[in-house]
Amino acid sequence: MSAATGLLQVAVAMSGVFVVEALGTLVSLVIMLFLLFFFLRDGEAMLDTALHLVPLDAERQGHLLLHLSAVTRAVVFGSLITAVIQGTLVGVSFAIIGLPSPVVFGVLAMLAALVPLFGTALIWVPAAGVLAAQRRWGAAIFMAAWGSSSSRDRTTSCARCSSPAAPRSRPCRSSSGSRAGSAPSGPSA
Repeated sequence: MSAATGLLQVAVAMSGVFVVEALGTLVSLVIMLFLLFFFLRDGEAMLDTALHLVPLDAERQGHLLLHLSAVTRAVVFGSLITAVIQGTLVGVSFAIIGLPSPVVFGVLAMLAALVPLFGTALIWVPAAGVLAAQRRWGAAIFMAAWGSSSSRDRTTSCARCSSPAAPRSRPCRSSSGSRAGSAPSGPSA
């Protein structure tokens, strides 16, 4: 009995965190849609006003805008490529295990990969749960291992290291331990 009580207490404690996270995500979505409407409607006027507040000459403001647009483009492109890769990996795992509709779930995983925090886990965790409920333990463990190994953090860090326009707060490391994207060390010319 005490084990069941302890399990229920843990579930209740976790449910509060889940509700708060879900509410935070919903509020963030509403704010994003609200801001997107005004950015699309009044974006040029907002940009002109913001540029008047920047204490730089026109040429440096132009360079700043070019840099910001390149970084934004790289982040969006990297996120989309990451979503395609992760969705493909989820679809492949569904096909390997023999679950129905691997292409449909791969596309759903591509869309889910754009969701912060949860990502493709919205697809592969329920699939692993269903496999475990069917007592297909090997397939469930495979799905969980495959899904967690293709998580967003690992794939995103690879995309960030390979992006030429993305700023780097710390050097990215390749598998050999050297800096990714840097020239080989040697005598200076």
